[in-house]
Amino acid sequence: MVTGEKPRKLGVGTMVRFSYRSVFGRLELIPELGWIVMLALLAASIVPDLVMPGRHAGQQFRLDVLDFAQAAIALLALSAFAVRWHQSILVGDPRRQPAALFFQGWMRFLIYGCAVYAVLGAIVAVAALALSSRTASEPVQAAVLLVAAAACWLAILAVVRCALVFPAAAAGKPIGLGTSWRLMRGNVWRLIAASILVTLPVKLTALGLMALLVAAAWPGGGGEAATPPGIVIIGGVIEVISDMLVAALGASVLAGFYRELAAWRVAGVAATPSA
Repeated sequence: MVTGEKPRKLGVGTMVRFSYRSVFGRLELIPELGWIVMLALLAASIVPDLVMPGRHAGQQFRLDVLDFAQAAIALLALSAFAVRWHQSILVGDPRRQPAALFFQGWMRFLIYGCAVYAVLGAIVAVAALALSSRTASEPVQAAVLLVAAAACWLAILAVVRCALVFPAAAAGKPIGLGTSWRLMRGNVWRLIAASILVTLPVKLTALGLMALLVAAAWPGGGGEAATPPGIVIIGGVIEVISDMLVAALGASVLAGFYRELAAWRVAGVAATPSA
């Protein structure tokens, strides 16, 4: 990027429309590209609650080994699906691409994702240690929470500013953090807004369906009992479909920004988002 060059600012509405067309205009690609991911997520979401019903009864906020295993499976599965969805937009049918392209992109996705989780986890861990101190007064605890919240927001903004490394890795043309930082100038809040607009309706719809499911299962509000197997299965299906749609929509947003801001600079080819 030439020094002093005005940043190229993308239209939020344009990127949202592109993302919706990319996903809902070709929904058949989700099971075609991600059927293994779907099976893994369904197994991780449903099997533990079927085998050990009521394992969270009375302790909804307590995590066990299975919860961490579910989180690990979700990270591996959804990152793999995101790589393939990026490739379907940026390089063509991922099933026709060399296997090395997928695995290299997936490994970079995992490295970047683990780095993000490590930074956020470190902030939370330091804040938790400070809050657990018996000598910490209420003003000190409030200050710790404020500093931790600010640090998390700054970390998230930095991650968004460097987010183009993800689609670049999937496309087999990795870029550095500095390059992504420069290319995203003037578009950080636009990417955040577009991501929220494309994913929030899906998450709200899923939450509404889950609320209806819970209301149907426990009309009297007696949610302490073990969840019926049918509810576990239906709830797991809703959760998995929601996660897959959100992953595809999020990948489409990032791919759109990459094509507009980076692909023509990295590869020397101008591209305009189109479904």
